Amino acid sequence: MPGRALKLAFGAVLLAALLPAASALANDTTLNLSVYPPRPIGASDLHVRMKSEHITIHFGREESRVEVEFVFENLADYEATAWVGFPDEDLLNRYLSFIAVDNSHEPSAWQFYNMWEDEFGGPAADPAESRIEDFKTWMRLASEPESSSVELPYSIIRIERTTSFVPDLTDFPNAKWELQMALNGLLVCRAFELTWGPKQSLVVGHSYKTANGANVLGQVLFQYTLETGGNWRGTIGRADIDLYLEDGWQASDLRFKEKQPQEYEIPFTVPDASEFEQVSDTHLSATWRDFEPQGERGWIYIATQPTYPGGQE
Repeated sequence: MPGRALKLAFGAVLLAALLPAASALANDTTLNLSVYPPRPIGASDLHVRMKSEHITIHFGREESRVEVEFVFENLADYEATAWVGFPDEDLLNRYLSFIAVDNSHEPSAWQFYNMWEDEFGGPAADPAESRIEDFKTWMRLASEPESSSVELPYSIIRIERTTSFVPDLTDFPNAKWELQMALNGLLVCRAFELTWGPKQSLVVGHSYKTANGANVLGQVLFQYTLETGGNWRGTIGRADIDLYLEDGWQASDLRFKEKQPQEYEIPFTVPDASEFEQVSDTHLSATWRDFEPQGERGWIYIATQPTYPGGQE
């Protein structure tokens, strides 16, 4: 049994080591601010579809830069208005760290991040590893040229997915598993309001940079979550994914899913090698059509080859 125990323990270490790669990057989601507490909107409540998205990732040694443009189409023959949110896991970690230190002084749902920075000078407990920097967002009519894009102001809003769930982290402010539990109940979003005319399509774009993750196998890791985009009407019509490798990375440096089952799961790149077109040694491109954002089409994941001997073949 010692060998089995070692394998289980190593698997637990692998899981824990993956947490830094759970980047604060996600598809836009729809928000209902007319109820208390504010909640995400169900897929049947808004006749707006994510018609397409183009995700461009520049993957470097230390950080990645992301640019994504969504096309949201109003399927109804009447005007639609909705709050749209970019879920930010880094802000959520900061929020939970704050209430862990002083949960009697909980910041308001609106603009708590600014208060956090101004009055408290930064994280009171364990900060998130993947901070989003240089976040910008813009919009335009889909019928207009890119040059017509205008800046899209946003607010910071706390959203509750199910119940009024705020874990008591007083005794364990740095416990990663507590923070992961909280992710199931809370979202913190950079949120903005959009209005569509009848049958109108809007383009919404974001750009930012964030630190990459890593694990005990020496892999460099990055994740972009698509699952939060699952509450738009219908399927996601199309996702175009362009991956540019920088700082000396080449396509051969990426690890893809092995055909044979492994003794323990080593993180692998998604989309799969069979879905990527290798445009060059440093540029991979893939397209997913008419899909539900779940399972292995619920995220984009970049994992390099292991460098630690225990992770090599």
